[in-house]
Amino acid sequence: MTTTTSVLENILECSNADAWVAIEEVARQSGIAPIKTMEILGFLSEFEFIAFDSDKKAIKLIDLGKRFIKLPDS
Repeated sequence: MTTTTSVLENILECSNADAWVAIEEVARQSGIAPIKTMEILGFLSEFEFIAFDSDKKAIKLIDLGKRFIKLPDS
């Protein structure tokens, strides 16, 4: 079963780099429909887990997102 947390972690791990990653690539790697990926990326951007560049149509993991994916499993 896929949980919300695992979906978020999957998307954050797809963007686990200091470089910009195309949104299409994040959708492809995460296996989530592009429209749903955009909704999730909007949420992650709003809460500053990622930087979102609408001109580049790309995202980049920022400090909070980097810390989130390094949290230990409970």
